[in-house]
Parts: sequence; structure tokens; C-alpha cells
Amino acid sequence: QRGVVGTLRALGYSAWSLRFHYLGYGFVVGLGGGLAGLALGWQMQKALMGVYRQYFEIPDMQATFNLDLIAIGLSLSLFFALAGAALGVRGALRLEPAEAMRPPPPEQVKAIWMERIPLLWKHLGFQLRMIFRSIFRNPFRSTVTMGASFVATCLLVETLCMLNAVNYLVDFTFRRTSFQDVTVALREPIEVAAAREVAALGQSGRVEAELSVPCDISRGAASKRVGVTGLGPGFRLQRPLDVSGQPVKIPPEGLVLSKKLAEILQVRPGLTVRLKPLLATRQVVEVPVVAVVDSYLGLSAYADRSYLSRLLGEVDVANTLQLNTFHGPPSAQLLAELRRRPGVLGIEQRSRALEQIEKLLNQSIGTSLGILVFFCGGLAFGSVLNTALVSLGEREREVGTLRVLGYTNQEVWLIFSGESFLVNGLGVFAGLFGGIAFARLISHAYNTELFRLPVIIDATTLLAAATLMLFFIGLAQLVVYYLVIRMHWLDVFKVRE
Repeated sequence: QRGVVGTLRALGYSAWSLRFHYLGYGFVVGLGGGLAGLALGWQMQKALMGVYRQYFEIPDMQATFNLDLIAIGLSLSLFFALAGAALGVRGALRLEPAEAMRPPPPEQVKAIWMERIPLLWKHLGFQLRMIFRSIFRNPFRSTVTMGASFVATCLLVETLCMLNAVNYLVDFTFRRTSFQDVTVALREPIEVAAAREVAALGQSGRVEAELSVPCDISRGAASKRVGVTGLGPGFRLQRPLDVSGQPVKIPPEGLVLSKKLAEILQVRPGLTVRLKPLLATRQVVEVPVVAVVDSYLGLSAYADRSYLSRLLGEVDVANTLQLNTFHGPPSAQLLAELRRRPGVLGIEQRSRALEQIEKLLNQSIGTSLGILVFFCGGLAFGSVLNTALVSLGEREREVGTLRVLGYTNQEVWLIFSGESFLVNGLGVFAGLFGGIAFARLISHAYNTELFRLPVIIDATTLLAAATLMLFFIGLAQLVVYYLVIRMHWLDVFKVRE
């Protein structure tokens, strides 16, 4: 647009009117991009709401517009579009009209730092020398291109790490800590001896009795209502683990608290807390905290079943039964026998719960992952293509000269693609480490009472992110190749009137 700006100024257009014209163009682009992003986000929200309605009964669960987020998104889109338009036209407006209408003079360039190392420079081929000269003689463009690849890779790595974390939590909860096939919830606590009659039913292998008691736990002004789980001796079907995968040891007396609950109550091992059970006598007692363990899910507290029963004023009672059915699905006869008993409140099958949660996660996370991959790929593709188009526009005479000297279209294209792959490859490489740091930051932000996300990073995740990014970068290079072979390179030598 350098010549166009010069011509318009020669015709009497003021600099401010041209600024207004190009800022208006930036406004239209920014507004259009922002509205397109809002439409994509709206469709994504509706898709996720449709998935959640299949599994959850949440009142008034509908996709809604958040005016604050819409304003922030549109403002950011407009700000960067207007800033880009202003920076783009600033250089042309500084020139006199006659100078702007002339072809730009050759750049006054200096030797790059690599040329000052003869031992290195003389071993580089002609194409590599052109690639490095173009990169270092346009530091701003190279930095922006590298930054776009860096940001896209960061987002992609963080998304894949989140997927790994959710899959790890599902595996941790349903396959490493839970080994029961059926969980039976009872209406009222019953003696453990009476609960053993379930073992006499067909297909029941091992039966373990648990006592789950909702309690108000407090120390000073801090208070929290949580469920305290009482486990019997030799428990194996429901085995709580800490974040390192080690079994939680249950002391004969006292409580074991999760780390998050201990932080809320501001307690440590050796201190006591006030415990008010919400069953039986509901008598407030002082209970020592024996250990604090780090866990991923919820606010948990554990105690010995007999000890917890004594706090309720009972001998040894249970209100939850864990059944193992010889590593197979429970039979219809067993489930029917359990439902016939009036003391049974509910029955849950671990395999069925696992199947439902995996189906939900596959649909919801699959939708989110697909959109984010598309977004990251579009960011990389657009950045690479835009940089290549600008570079081709500025170096038309250079391309024509190479073609006159006998270089083929493929050899000319390799110069541009090599420059792009080198700059973006560095951005992707740095983005892998940036994505790891971003994933750790997100994991820290999700350190809530409901769950804590682990940071699961492996070579497969990083390789998948790098492969996807290089695929989109390579896709942009195919467009660049098409532009190179379609270029009328003889026309660039004609004198412009």
C-alpha cells in the first residue's frame, strides 16, 4: 500500500483521512474476527451443554451470554486490530508523496553476526545464507512469527496436559483406589456382624463394611462440613491413596485429614479438632489429628471404623457395604436380592459408573480439545501464511533474480519454507517448555476444595503437540509453494511508470 498512500496524498488526501481509512479497515477486521470468535464460542457452549444434559439434572442449565466476557473479548480483538493497522500505515505516512510513489530503494544492510564467524559462514550453502540473512535482517517480523508459534504451542501443550490429568484422575479413582464391584448404601447404621449376611448371597466374594458419617469439623473460627469415612481392619476394596500412590494408613484412634482440609482448618498432626457427628447423639468431641495426606479429590477425612462408631455412641456399626463379585459384573439375581431388603437405600455398580464418566469425558473433552486444536492450528497457519505473503511481496525482485539465474520453483520455495520452518520451529520448541509452565500454572489455579489437578507431562504429549504444530506450519507452506509457482516473476523487472 506504499504507492497507494503516496498517490492519495498527492491527490490531496490528508494524513489524518488516510489514518482514518486504514483504522476503519482495522476496525472492520477486528470486529469481524471478534464476532466470529463469539459465534464459535457460543456453538462450543451449546455443544457442551447438550453433552452435560445427558448425564446431569441441573436446573436452568442453559447456554447464556456473559456481557462482561463479550465486552472483554471484543475490546481485545479491536485493540490489536487497530494497533496493527496504525503501525502498518505509520511508515508510509512519514514519507513524502513523491517518495512513497517510487519503488522502495534497496535496503542498506549490514553483515549479520554469523557472517563475522568465517569458520561457520563458509560451511553454509547459498540457500542457508539467504535464510539466515532474511531472519536476522527482519528481527521484528521474525520475533512476531516465533511468538505466534510459541503461544499456539503453549495452548496446545496445556490442553493435552489437562486431558492427561483428567484421564489420570479417572484411572486413579476407579481403578487404583476402588476394587469393589458393587457399593450398597444402607438407610441406617447397622452392626457389622449383621451386615455379614450379604456375604451369604450368591456371587458375593469379599464384603467390607464402612461407616460414612457427615460431620462438622472445626478449630477456632475455621469450620467445615465433610464426610468422615470409617474403615475396618484389613480393608482392600476401597483403598484411599495419597498423590504418590501410597496407601493411607488408618490409625486406631484419631483422624487422617486431606491436605486441603487441613489447610482450611489450619491444623497439623498433633493438634486436635472439634468433631460434631450429624448422626446418633451428635455429641461434640475433641479428636486428635494423627496425619495429613495429600489427595486429588474433595475434602476427605478417615478414621478407624470402631473408633468412629464409639464417637457416635455405638459399638461397631456400618452404613456402607463394599462387595466384590469375583471380578465380574454383578448378576441380576444378586442385585434383585439386594433391592428386596428394606434397609438398602441405593446400589451403585463401579463398572457402570466408570463407563458413564468416561463417555461424558470423551464427549465433553473431545469437543473442547477439537476446538482448541483448531484454534491453535489456525493461529499458527495464519501467522505463517501472513509472514510468507509479506516476505514474498517484499522480495519479488529477489525471486525473479533467482529464477533468471536458473533456480527452480522448488529451490526458491525451499528458501522461504526453510526460513519459516526455522523461525516457527524455534517458537514450537520454546512453546513446549512454555506449555509445561502454563500447565503447572493452571494446575495451581485449580487447587480447589472440589479437586486438585495433577500435572501429567510425558514425551508422547510433547511429541503430539509438536507434530500438530508442524503439520499446520507445513500446510501453510503448501499455500506458499502454490504462490511461488504462480508468480509472474518476469513482470517484476519491468520499469514501473
